[in-house]
Amino acid sequence: MKWLFITSQFPWPIIHGRWLRVYHLARTLVQMDESVTILSCMESDEGISAYAEVGVGVERGIGRKHIDKGKGRLLFSPFAYDEEFANKIHHNSSGYDVVVLCGSRVLQYADEVATSAKIVFDMVDDPFLEFGRRRLLKTEKLIDRLRLQRNQWGQANLERKMLKRVQFTSFVSKEDCESFNQRHPSLQTMFVPNGVDIAYFNNPAGELANVDAENPTVVFTGHMSNPNNETAAKYLVQDIAPLIWKELPQVHVQIVGSEPSAAVQALASERVSVTGRVEDMRPYLWNAGVLLLSMRSGTGIKNKLLEAWAANAPVVATPLACQGVPAVDGENLLLGNTPAALAAAACLLLKDREKRKQIADRGRETVVSELTWDAAAARLIRAFGG
Repeated sequence: MKWLFITSQFPWPIIHGRWLRVYHLARTLVQMDESVTILSCMESDEGISAYAEVGVGVERGIGRKHIDKGKGRLLFSPFAYDEEFANKIHHNSSGYDVVVLCGSRVLQYADEVATSAKIVFDMVDDPFLEFGRRRLLKTEKLIDRLRLQRNQWGQANLERKMLKRVQFTSFVSKEDCESFNQRHPSLQTMFVPNGVDIAYFNNPAGELANVDAENPTVVFTGHMSNPNNETAAKYLVQDIAPLIWKELPQVHVQIVGSEPSAAVQALASERVSVTGRVEDMRPYLWNAGVLLLSMRSGTGIKNKLLEAWAANAPVVATPLACQGVPAVDGENLLLGNTPAALAAAACLLLKDREKRKQIADRGRETVVSELTWDAAAARLIRAFGG
């Protein structure tokens, strides 16, 4: 089959989860003898070359960024409508069997997709689950609550108008599927969890890293301009780390990831490193005493968890960081709901090598057996009878 992935921003470099998902699904579909093309805005020569290397083509879109501010297509729309991009989709989406609309911003162009194509709306995370049930309840300022409520109205209107063209809506976690199905019980959804490149993240040393007794590390990774990651980093440094330092004062915290916000940069100290973008994330995972996923907001599968498991890093996490994956407390990670519980779990692993090895090895086994990109791509192919 011929697949067209439509994204509002060209998915390169891979600096956040949605682009990682597009790249690996496209690459893996090609490996399964499917034909895949990307249609987006403002392609870069580097990005086109990167996709060409894995056999993915690029349908030239528009030579600028998607319009971020301006009038929406529908009432209360949370997204600006880009008429030039709509025309590109209309003229370049014919000849494909399946068109994948990547994210809610792209759903507004469903009517422009050629009528001969079947459409997958890859919503990834359900915004009503994140903004409605979590963030809205925690927002205290009236103006912020009104803004979030307005976005919900706009999202609901967008779904009501545009999902008529869509055959399947896909999500990375069952919780997101269930939240969406409460609004649209008659529509077909797919649970398509993210995978991880287990060969790429495999530790070449083939064993658990030794904890440096003089400077053991607790690591947090992510795209650090993301508000959910910013919140998690602050939670780690301000609430959890002080409890770790009471028991293990030599521990060093590493906040690793691109585009750290001002609030994240302000966390840096003698005991805390904020790296910014690094060329290769893997050494930080391979050498981590503990990877601590202190997520307090956000939906969907956390790629950082899959990468840590694939890298054989021992993980401590909040339950929210484990959505959509077969996480078992005490087996492939340790869970904690409070700063005290998370700190205690981290200290336990830093002091007990055998427990660290057990947790790390079971995490690696989990992704190898259940969470590969091959499995994710196969779900998409089966949905369309390929």
